[in-house]
Amino acid sequence: MYNFASFQTSVQDKLRNDDKQDNQHQKSNVLEKKSVCSSSSIESWKLFDHAMLLTSQATILTANFLTHHLSGPRKPSWPIQLTLICAAMRALTEHTHLADVDKLRMFTSIPFTFTPSDIVVTPVSFRVLNRGLPGILKDLEDCETGNREISAEWIVPKRLWRKINDDYHLSAAHYKHIYIDQDGIKWSNEKVILYLHGGAYYLMSAKTHRDLNYRLSKVTGRRVFAINYRLAPENPFPCGLHDAVHSFLYLIDPNGLAIQPHNIVVAGDSAGGALALLYYLRDNRMPLPGGAVLFSPWVDLTMSCASWDQNKPYDYLFKPKDDDPLHPVNLYLKSHEDRSKLITYPYVSPLFGDLHDLPPLLIQCGDSEVLRDEIYLLVQKASEAGTTFVQHEVYEGSYGPCVSNVQLFRAVNKSNGFGWLFCKKRSTNPSTKHLNIA
Repeated sequence: MYNFASFQTSVQDKLRNDDKQDNQHQKSNVLEKKSVCSSSSIESWKLFDHAMLLTSQATILTANFLTHHLSGPRKPSWPIQLTLICAAMRALTEHTHLADVDKLRMFTSIPFTFTPSDIVVTPVSFRVLNRGLPGILKDLEDCETGNREISAEWIVPKRLWRKINDDYHLSAAHYKHIYIDQDGIKWSNEKVILYLHGGAYYLMSAKTHRDLNYRLSKVTGRRVFAINYRLAPENPFPCGLHDAVHSFLYLIDPNGLAIQPHNIVVAGDSAGGALALLYYLRDNRMPLPGGAVLFSPWVDLTMSCASWDQNKPYDYLFKPKDDDPLHPVNLYLKSHEDRSKLITYPYVSPLFGDLHDLPPLLIQCGDSEVLRDEIYLLVQKASEAGTTFVQHEVYEGSYGPCVSNVQLFRAVNKSNGFGWLFCKKRSTNPSTKHLNIA
């Protein structure tokens, strides 16, 4: 006999389940709509945020353009390009409440996207081998499995690239392009520059510095190897230093490019990575490069020197507040606790380090930049060390030779330091030479 009551119960259960599914479906639709609305609101806010930043930039640039022409430049030697670049960069770094790291990276890359037509750029990447690096890099080194890669690019003017190739083919027949040491290791005779870009350890890239590296290559007659080291805050100290050390070791690896250490010049601007690299190599008794070029190096992250206040009107950099969300020191050192412990550590602030027994240093700065005093102190310490050759060039009316192309051309073209740095015949007594360049 058919059980109608059972059937009725099952129907009621099904209806209840259907109602539950309908309710869940409706709730799901409501949540999806809320999610879409929320996502739309976020996108709208981001667009508004970008618009605010662009409007702010346009207003500041217009005001500085008019002031430059009506009242004159801040410094007599400043062309309009320098006034506008300084104003634009200053606006970005001052209005951090309108920006985040990604946005700031995007905007700071815009002025540097134009490169000369006479340039050969060869993108490369290399695997980071576990080389058993000691000291402060040991923990990072222990994580290396040989799978991570560092991207970089070789930069050279076309004419120089053709000459290098011609010389190589001419010398290859007589093996003049290589040097065989007493252990039978074949070394390349090529001379190169390893470039570590600036950007307060969280901005910029090899690409943003292409024009700079092109000029360096053109003036020195050397190819430039510019690397993309890891940036903060995603990769705080000492990740950048770790990549710099591995890049140098990659160049001198006998099983790879086999470039002789003394044929490499390390160069860098702003962030003091180049000097920290020299410290680490020296302290761990590794081969040292033939020299270093430091363009307006940031060597004291305490930002305690008087020039930070005295030259504030003339520089796009300024001393950030402690609660600034884009405070470069907090991003680089990750936390206030790390900051208090590490800020005077020599690999972080090279001014507090030992400058004995370093390769020759060419140090350039502007007399109107906020980094001026700490650079002067660095030169003084190197001079007092008595074992390091130094040439110090100060550019009048400049706020840092490598902040803009305008300043860069001036520094690279007027400097005689490159010839001094590459000179094989140097006095046996280390000395410091100061030059003021108008």
